[in-house]
Amino acid sequence: MGEAAQHIGVSVTTIRKLTAAGIVSMAQVAPFAPWEIKRSDLDSERVREIVKRMKRTGRLKLGDNSGQQHELFQ
Repeated sequence: MGEAAQHIGVSVTTIRKLTAAGIVSMAQVAPFAPWEIKRSDLDSERVREIVKRMKRTGRLKLGDNSGQQHELFQ
């Protein structure tokens, strides 16, 4: 996870959130082996856009829930 985080310039927590959301997949070749993340998953257009938006806004937004959030002040 550390190497994956370093590759795309984010924290390990961000990698965990991306994997928990199913955006980036992890696999183990054998029980107790280190988890592996494919570089192609990290370099995908979707992940690049998420990271770009996160660095611009300072928030990790997974998915599009813009239609579900209501304005607090109108």
